[in-house]
Amino acid sequence: MATFKTVACRLSAAKWNDGWPAWLWAAGLVLLCGCGSGLVTVEGQVTWEGQPIEQGAIVFEPADGQGPSAGGKIQNGQYRLAGDSAMQPGEKIVRITATRKTGRKIEVGPPAPPGTFEEEIESYIPPEYNSQSKLRCTIPAGKQHRQDFTLPVQ
Repeated sequence: MATFKTVACRLSAAKWNDGWPAWLWAAGLVLLCGCGSGLVTVEGQVTWEGQPIEQGAIVFEPADGQGPSAGGKIQNGQYRLAGDSAMQPGEKIVRITATRKTGRKIEVGPPAPPGTFEEEIESYIPPEYNSQSKLRCTIPAGKQHRQDFTLPVQ
């Protein structure tokens, strides 16, 4: 699927072709228009105490507070942020959350009928990796980047 910039570049190349080879116009317009999003696909592994995080979420926020955040799911210790979830390069604050079953059953409570139980789930990643995150990383410009996280950070 073509992006707006790509379509605009193609239309511009077709409109301004006045004797110069079309490929020369297209090449020049690609350079001038910057036909490309500049977004980076980021993927990696996230572990807690040496084990892959089975189920969680990861968010990358611009460290300077300028621009959009990007994030997605962690499944079986892996994440991949591509397409609409890809991000701008730069310094990032990273927030990681994860949940796991405790092995205990707890009563659900209203509106469920009395005596209804379900598996207890706990959030086990400490605040210094999410709500009060001290995790930082730099995403370099380019098409793809691998960024692994081994928690807790020693």
